[in-house]
Amino acid sequence: MILALLILACSTSVESPTPPLHSLPAGQPVAPGQPPAPGPQAPGLAPVGTGVFKNVAPSEQHKAETSAVCRGCDVYIISVCSLRKDYVGAYGTDINTPNMDLIARDGVRFRRAYSASNFTLAGLTAILTGRFASSTGVTGWDKGLTSMVPTLPEVLGHYGYVTGAFSTDAASGFRPDYGLDRGFQYMNIDLPPPGTADGRHRSGKYSPGQMAQPMARWIREQETSKPIFAMLHTRTAHYPFVGDDSDVADDQTGTTQMLWEAGRPRGKAPGQGGPGPGDDHHVDVGHHDPHHDPHHGR
Repeated sequence: MILALLILACSTSVESPTPPLHSLPAGQPVAPGQPPAPGPQAPGLAPVGTGVFKNVAPSEQHKAETSAVCRGCDVYIISVCSLRKDYVGAYGTDINTPNMDLIARDGVRFRRAYSASNFTLAGLTAILTGRFASSTGVTGWDKGLTSMVPTLPEVLGHYGYVTGAFSTDAASGFRPDYGLDRGFQYMNIDLPPPGTADGRHRSGKYSPGQMAQPMARWIREQETSKPIFAMLHTRTAHYPFVGDDSDVADDQTGTTQMLWEAGRPRGKAPGQGGPGPGDDHHVDVGHHDPHHDPHHGR
């Protein structure tokens, strides 16, 4: 088995979480590093929502090279958004992260690593393609992966791998809207767990490992005769770093209140419905490649 644990940095506005993909009218400018302003949506594109999305496994199969380092091994990638290494015990801190430390102890720990980009979408795209944004075209939140660039799960699918992707309904870009479902025969976008930053407005309590449970169940359901490639992207360590509002009244600076309310749909009081990072809603997300969308601004 090959397991890669990636600590992924991303830049986020302190005013509100980055909104998902919108199509832009031709010629409308986008400030560098900023999400696009809402524009007319492309037909069939729903930028938020949960659900399970499936792609057909490749019909053409190849055998792995006999000289491969780990022929037929299961491959797992876990990316943790916004987690700094000085909050991981394996890097010499007193923070308790036993599972991550175990991976580092029994595997290879990189002391120095360089991200392909400073925002999540381009970083995830680089992990899945091995290419910089200048090659993939993913240079901002208004860009998606083109169909001409092959992905790691696509390649592994041709070698008999069953492929699965897992994330939550949050602003990471790891979803079909941006083309990052390509090659994944199974993609599960779930509601963010309560008690986490993205699920802070949901009722209920957080249970340890809740974010990884859908992936764990899927792995157990797979046939042992085929190798597995699975990727989990989690934002449980992501801004706004507030899981509940128990300390709001004690913070005289108002910072905790600001973080707690960040990203709530305008005009929505606590407990009210409507699309937003913490609401229990389900929207079907259509497969969409922004680069091939005639309504999408270049």
